[in-house]
Amino acid sequence: METLQQIRYEHLIAQSGSLLGLFDVGQLKQLGRIEASLPPRDFSLLYPFSFADLHLYDYPLLAHKFASLSEIEQCRVLDVALELATEHEGKALVAVSYQSGNAILLALGTQSDRLTELSIKYLESPLLQAMVDSAFEPDLYRLLRQAKVALESGVRESLELGLFEVACSEEFFIEKVLSFPLSAAFALDWGPDKDSFKRMKPTYLHEATVCSLR
Repeated sequence: METLQQIRYEHLIAQSGSLLGLFDVGQLKQLGRIEASLPPRDFSLLYPFSFADLHLYDYPLLAHKFASLSEIEQCRVLDVALELATEHEGKALVAVSYQSGNAILLALGTQSDRLTELSIKYLESPLLQAMVDSAFEPDLYRLLRQAKVALESGVRESLELGLFEVACSEEFFIEKVLSFPLSAAFALDWGPDKDSFKRMKPTYLHEATVCSLR
């Protein structure tokens, strides 16, 4: 179970503004590569307060930018940068209701096992249960429950529901990977692949250009 400290940390991280307003994609990846090269024990002792002084001396522009951030922003930058340091591309796990037409984001990550783990954790979160009211948002409530059953059973396609891993735009991944999935507005591109019921499958997720699909 999550500790109170973890919940507070994740809440604070999610409140920060746009990361791409602070660093571009290349700079974030560079920070991630530097992070990933450090011994885990040494890094944890210095995180994030001395990171610029100790590890960015060869990158004066990055060091100046990083040192100018608040402590919360520094934490978020380093967390996201480390996610980007993996050799794998960012992916999203989404649930699509063929009853209501709604689609929801369950998790962002780079590994299938991790996506499943994060999705189950999210669907069991007391915060999610407190935020979604079955009386006022029946379609969303039903879709969340169906997604949990599908993940637990391993049956990802049915007449009512589909769970899909889709490629994710780099920009969306950077901005949303540490955010609570319920608040993420997104759009899906579909086809040409079809599921076992001959329905078009979503293939790509990116930032929404209109209001949230929730």
